[in-house]
Amino acid sequence: MGCFVDLGYKVMFAFTSSGAKVDNRFNNGRCPPNFRIQGQSCHRIESMLPMPCQNPRFAQLYVYDTENEIENRMHGFRSKSGVDVNIVRKLSEMLYEHNVHAQSFRMARDRLCEEGVSDLKLRLISERRNDGRIYNQPTVSEVAALIVGDVDTAEKRDIIVQKQCGELQRIDEYHTSYLGYQYPLLFPYGEDGYRPNVRHRDKGTNIRHFTDITQSEQNNKDIPWEEATKRNQLTIREWLAFRIQSRSNEAQTLLRSRRLYQQFLVDGFTMMESERLRWLRKNQSKLRVGKYHNLNEYNSNGETHGSNTGKRVVLPSSYVGSRRYMDQLYFDGMTICSYVGFPDLFITFTCNPNWPEIQRLLGSVHLKASDRPDIISRVFKMKFDELLSDLTKKSLLGKVLAYTNEELYNLVKTHVIHGPCGFANRSSPCMKDGKCSKYFPKQFQPETIVDQDGFPVYRRRDNGHTVLKNGIQVDNRNVVPYNAKLLTKYQAHINMEWCNQSTSIKYLFKYINKGYDRITAAIVPNDDGTSNQPQNIDEIKQYIDCRYVSNISLEI
Repeated sequence: MGCFVDLGYKVMFAFTSSGAKVDNRFNNGRCPPNFRIQGQSCHRIESMLPMPCQNPRFAQLYVYDTENEIENRMHGFRSKSGVDVNIVRKLSEMLYEHNVHAQSFRMARDRLCEEGVSDLKLRLISERRNDGRIYNQPTVSEVAALIVGDVDTAEKRDIIVQKQCGELQRIDEYHTSYLGYQYPLLFPYGEDGYRPNVRHRDKGTNIRHFTDITQSEQNNKDIPWEEATKRNQLTIREWLAFRIQSRSNEAQTLLRSRRLYQQFLVDGFTMMESERLRWLRKNQSKLRVGKYHNLNEYNSNGETHGSNTGKRVVLPSSYVGSRRYMDQLYFDGMTICSYVGFPDLFITFTCNPNWPEIQRLLGSVHLKASDRPDIISRVFKMKFDELLSDLTKKSLLGKVLAYTNEELYNLVKTHVIHGPCGFANRSSPCMKDGKCSKYFPKQFQPETIVDQDGFPVYRRRDNGHTVLKNGIQVDNRNVVPYNAKLLTKYQAHINMEWCNQSTSIKYLFKYINKGYDRITAAIVPNDDGTSNQPQNIDEIKQYIDCRYVSNISLEI
């Protein structure tokens, strides 16, 4: 296994199950693998013992029938191909020796084996009282406690694991071990994950650790509580950004975990998203939700009858990715066009995973571009900023002279030849209902014209020149419109289209402001429309339930 952590071993040793709906439609071998979920993501934990006639799962494997633990773990794994039983045994021994969570469940197992113990519960403590620095590893007593009988006291985010029941309990995203329970191989000692109420380091001192916000600080009358905590607490985004940095003096297990790293990024993004949406839900009054309460908005959205509207939870335009955010960008673009006229070019820029900047970082550690989406995003952002600078400051797109360029010829073959698709390749990703959704191959055209609908029909010479693409001969009809200077400089798929019509710019602004991929669903009440029962509208829930999140689309 080396430095890499296989996703299958992670599933074997996880204490919690993932409640996300994983979308594998695009992991069909025709594109880079990615981890993609739809809807709400959560982690759940079961009771210590399985129900009768059920096999143990997740945390139950640390408690139930531990004499046959290795066989139970292998039995619960659907695909045994590539799973090494010796690795499973060594990982199990490592966790029992070093991981405080595994030790806490082993402590519960030992107590269950004692006679006279019937009503036993395991309390998973959400917050440690001691400093949570990485070099101050937690102890068993700090992360778990055994309870016999009724539960006297428990913090809000503590989890009480019953001895045996059929219910699943959801782990709060703010629980210190939220990620440790799901990724024990990435947190082998049971290290703390994100902890709420952690202050930023005081820049005026030499303190080298974060400090908790204590009650005494909260009660300090000299410093208003809101002012003392405003923009001074460690956020989930900051914690995640710190965790995914590569450092020479730290182990690279997380960064070299491949598909497991992709899942970790998606989990981290949903934690960050939950933090922001939770604040919006609790502060609806500060958002002045009343300004959204007008009959025209409800009727235009077609969500419910105006006279039958209950409580409304609003997702404002300030939230990146929300419907209002995307609509606002679209209308801003249309308004600019009303003043300065239509744009002349429509340019799309696609990342090239073979850029030397990417391969230089990944080649030495034998990783693929899809294994490090964070590096892909950073390099592409730098290239994109440079492209904008070329277009807006350096006026790169001047008058182009015709000339022969062997490098450009090879770049066109590599990056801007569509397909092949159609009869030559019916399994191409662009194929829908037996036809190319991009309408390739195009027709030969002696000169560029604008058709009756206002769309350009580009010149495509019928000169007999062809190139070999995936074993199939293609000609000028398969070339995607491009700009020679941009293609030569950036060596990536950059599609450039002429646009100077209202229909074109509407498509343009809708295309770039469409937001996340979303599922389309309609919720129909079980009545005939005559009920006067108010129907609540929760835009935050609608947003979470319908959007897709993948490791490639994250903006951490």
